[in-house]
Amino acid sequence: MNSAPFSQAAMWPGTTCPAGEESTFVDFIAEQFNGARAQFIGLFLTKPDIDGDGCPVPDTGGRSDLVFAIHEDDMGKFAVQRLQFGMRWVDDVLANEVDRGDVSIYVREIHDLKSWNESTTVEVDEYLEDGSETGCVGD
Repeated sequence: MNSAPFSQAAMWPGTTCPAGEESTFVDFIAEQFNGARAQFIGLFLTKPDIDGDGCPVPDTGGRSDLVFAIHEDDMGKFAVQRLQFGMRWVDDVLANEVDRGDVSIYVREIHDLKSWNESTTVEVDEYLEDGSETGCVGD
């Protein structure tokens, strides 16, 4: 969980931010969302999807997702308008995985940012990025 007053984490899937340009992203959020204050958390690459046999699906994973937090006093400025950019609450993203019964494509650090109901926790499969140690044919 991120600490107050930046306790609500959001994700912008498929988005990057060049190293050293984090303040530019924070400024972008303020400009687009009526002065909303953001805190850059980081860029995270998704893990591959897992098929019914528990094996990584080729050509999946590796998408860059930009993760940030919004100041709790600025939620009203951000909550609805974020949708036009495709930004999602981290808690919603993770809850949707649980609802579908999917193995999480997100690293543990993303799960640690949840701030809502802990019952939405999904088991994070810690396999190696190259798929080894999964028991899949070809390892």
